[in-house]
Amino acid sequence: MLEDTDYRDLQQVRDSEHLHLLGTFNFIFAGLCLFGLLPAIPMFAVMRAGGFDRVFEQIRHQMEQPGNAVPVSPEEIVAFFHVLLVAWIIVLTVSAVLCLVNGLNLRAHRHRGFSTVIAALQCLAIPFGTILGVFSLIVLERASVAELYHMAEETSDPFATHARNESGGSIDR
Repeated sequence: MLEDTDYRDLQQVRDSEHLHLLGTFNFIFAGLCLFGLLPAIPMFAVMRAGGFDRVFEQIRHQMEQPGNAVPVSPEEIVAFFHVLLVAWIIVLTVSAVLCLVNGLNLRAHRHRGFSTVIAALQCLAIPFGTILGVFSLIVLERASVAELYHMAEETSDPFATHARNESGGSIDR
């Protein structure tokens, strides 16, 4: 039969593997976010080069017909799509950076609160983000994972190590 320390060691190994996998999946999700930016580049170039001029001429022609008033001008339509495209680019870029940082933090067992917030936000990105976010939340809420994060923070905190060496004992946080 396994002793309590053996079970704890096995659980720490399992938790560390789960965090490593979640970090890898966050890297993949960041790549998917960057991949989502690819259509934005040609769209932005076409919009800036006046690729919709023929469409706008047709809209103007329709507006000139009696009884066919269009409530929005073509310039307002272009402005709306510019704003939408820029928002798309910003959201995907920020998502990619946050997922990349989250993947690094998960692998290093740092900033559990940040990882929890990012996991909750990933749940909004249906379907892959939801799957990744839910599994991340399940793993991050385990008591054994919290202990693993606490141990990693203790060993990486230079002030805690310095204070422990001076006092000759451990520090209670």
